[in-house]
Amino acid sequence: MNKLEQLQAICDDALQVAEKSGKAQNKTICALVTIILKMIDLNNKHSQVELNEKAANYAFLLRQGHNVNKSLLAQTIEDLIMRNSLDNVA
Repeated sequence: MNKLEQLQAICDDALQVAEKSGKAQNKTICALVTIILKMIDLNNKHSQVELNEKAANYAFLLRQGHNVNKSLLAQTIEDLIMRNSLDNVA
C-alpha cells in the first residue's frame, strides 16, 4: 500500500468517526478530509498538466494586462503549491 492509499484509508476511517462526532468536530474532520482528498486528486499526472496549463494561461493574461478572476488565480496558485508539496512528500 503506497502513501496515497494509506491516506485514503485514513480519510475513510476519519469520516466514520466524523459521523459519530459532535457538529464542531464533524465539520473539522470533514474539512481536513476534503483537503487531503484534494491533494490525493492532485497526484494524478493529468491534474498536474492541467494546473500547469491554467497557470500558464493566467500568466499570459497578466502579461497582457487583462483582468483576471483573482479567486481563480489564487485557487490555481494554491493547487500548484499543494501539488509541489505533495511531490516533495511522495
